[in-house]
Amino acid sequence: MDKYDLVIFCKTFIRDIDCFLIQAQSVKEFNVDNIPYYISVPSEDIGEFEKLKEKYALTYQILADEDISELLTENDYKDSAHNVSYINQQLVKFEFSRMNIAKHYIVMDGDCYFIRNFYISDFLLDSNTPYMPLTEGIKGDRILFQLFSHSKRSHRAANSNGGGGSSKVFIGRKGKYYTIEMPFVITSSYVLDFVNNFLKNEKNMTLKDTLMKYPCEMQLYVDYVLYKRFNYQACNAFFMPNHMETMYQICRWLGYDTDLIAQNYLGILMNKGYVKSLKFKPNFIGKYIIRNIIRFHHKISKQRVPIHVKLLLGIIPDKNLRIKIRNYLR
Repeated sequence: MDKYDLVIFCKTFIRDIDCFLIQAQSVKEFNVDNIPYYISVPSEDIGEFEKLKEKYALTYQILADEDISELLTENDYKDSAHNVSYINQQLVKFEFSRMNIAKHYIVMDGDCYFIRNFYISDFLLDSNTPYMPLTEGIKGDRILFQLFSHSKRSHRAANSNGGGGSSKVFIGRKGKYYTIEMPFVITSSYVLDFVNNFLKNEKNMTLKDTLMKYPCEMQLYVDYVLYKRFNYQACNAFFMPNHMETMYQICRWLGYDTDLIAQNYLGILMNKGYVKSLKFKPNFIGKYIIRNIIRFHHKISKQRVPIHVKLLLGIIPDKNLRIKIRNYLR
């Protein structure tokens, strides 16, 4: 029997220790319901994370990757398009389900951090129903993705070997293409059903074999949950995703800051592989100038025109010109 209904689980390692510290401090600050917090690191990194925990009085429990999964390897991935550490971290995220620690667990990468109070009810509708942050199409805001050159490449990757398109075909799910945002909730029994029934009995494959061929644990998980029609409640992303540097800069220039983001999200994802900053830093011009321009335009569109604009219209002698300006402002 699982020890907890819900825990937080982060797979990290020494190279991500700086961004992980931001996450760990945010969990300490905002974890109102004291959801147990577990992390997994390679055995050789445990000492450094123990020191970090003691130095900052952090709340996580440390597990060794090798104690979670017996499938880890250093040299079996010659034919995979991804490196060993990438495959191993996905194995660990799935294999945590076998530890009998949690019925459900919030999977977090080291580059995610909370920005406001969070509760068990943010992640579970009830003890048997996890929330699942589904997105139709590619990950992240689809409008923002269209604004920079990575969009076509990202869309192709999502539907090529190793991406969501191939895992959808592999599992046999029909319907629209969906993906899921990090962090997300994994239900242990769903993973065990995937490994023991679907992979072992139907496909005659191991979890390691599967991840070498379809190296995206998030996509495999969401496609299998949808295919089996397991119990879940769809929701929006828990965290605001910044998958690319361009997305991050666009949001900064639009005037976003942490307070504004916290109105709709529990936290922020700063994709360490593509975004330079470890934390979201507002842009002064965006926050104090561009945001006010956007607000001003909103007032005009709602016909809440400031008094100085009305006065300006009042002193224009040409009636037809005044009408044209009013129509334009609408």
